[in-house]
Amino acid sequence: MHKLLIAFSLLFYSITSIGQPTTIRIDPATATSGTASQLFEEINYIPLETIKESLFGDIQRLTVTDKYFIIQDDASTILLFDKSGKFHAKISDKKLDIQDFKYLKDENKLLVYLVNSKAVTPEMMELISKNLSELLNLFSKLVSARYYDLDGRALSEPVPDSYISIGIASSIELYPGTIASGAFMADKSFPDSTAYQLNIYKKNQLYKSWFPYNTKNDLFRCGVVNDGGIYKTNKDSIFYYTRPFDYTIYTFTEDTILPVFKFILPLQNTVSESLYSDSTSTKEELGAMLKKNPSWITTLENISVFNDLLLFKTVNNEWGFDQSNSFMFNLKSGSLISISKSTPDKENGYLPFLGDNFYYRNFIARDETCLYSNISSLKMFRAKEETAEKNPIYPPVLENYFKTESRMSNPVIVQLKPKENL
Repeated sequence: MHKLLIAFSLLFYSITSIGQPTTIRIDPATATSGTASQLFEEINYIPLETIKESLFGDIQRLTVTDKYFIIQDDASTILLFDKSGKFHAKISDKKLDIQDFKYLKDENKLLVYLVNSKAVTPEMMELISKNLSELLNLFSKLVSARYYDLDGRALSEPVPDSYISIGIASSIELYPGTIASGAFMADKSFPDSTAYQLNIYKKNQLYKSWFPYNTKNDLFRCGVVNDGGIYKTNKDSIFYYTRPFDYTIYTFTEDTILPVFKFILPLQNTVSESLYSDSTSTKEELGAMLKKNPSWITTLENISVFNDLLLFKTVNNEWGFDQSNSFMFNLKSGSLISISKSTPDKENGYLPFLGDNFYYRNFIARDETCLYSNISSLKMFRAKEETAEKNPIYPPVLENYFKTESRMSNPVIVQLKPKENL
């Protein structure tokens, strides 16, 4: 379970001199909230066609292209639906698990990574836990890759060996054969040596590294909270990066990294400096310290920018679902809005719109203009029944959905276009 996060409101923000990040000062007061139509200019519901070939459970990953929704489900299957929700194609493998996929826009095809998970032994995992570099050896043995066209057909063209990237945690493929990895570990049993939190690999070889840490003593960076994250921007060659106990949002390419936003938090929300200087604590002791200080914000996640809106999520060590953790911050007006606390209204038929498990996953995809979430049919039909007395008006596509589908049908994609002047 993720840790519970707190809501913010803005005191002020200022843009510092050229070459320095934008500084945003925030206070642990409740952020403003709104209704669906107050936050989003458009909210479109797109039911995914439910037939025998297309039936699936949950969306683990969504990629949005000009023509298709490409979905990886929880049963190691890739499904393609057109932008109206009509089923188009399916990709699966009886012998291997689909670990990941990448849409190659310029070539209009999919690069699908498959892994022989049945060959992973406890001994392998023990080796990895003691030596992160062993991941490279493991995946070179267990991972294969295959091209598919967008009709779900495997292509005979071989995938270059250099494209079979190490599929490790907290990683993202910059382009085929080049990945950025934000996975890192430290433990008292590890050697007293230097490693790096963010690494670029080309053709399975280390190319560039940033943010050094000690693998034996810097436990506060590793194994206690999330690793941080790597997120796409609206430019193919630039990515966002966040790391634990650092309230800075960075952008990076394969060659450079720059801080772009820096959050200044009140003392009670800022991790104590003693945590950074302590090289004697065990992971258990560090975990206990964080538990005693649940208001400490440990990580910034789910970074995205739309025009003047900075979207982000905060993580701390509190548990539960009664607080907000996802925000929109307007870089021009200085307003801060809690997305998590926003509610349905008449304009969207009083239907849910933030998505299943939004607390954990936030929005599951974005394109240049919109955010995407997914709602199970169970929740859609339940919401319809619970708001019937409000006499909601649905668009034709939802009228047909509620007439022809059931609680057991495929999920519904929700497309949300944020308003610019919030």
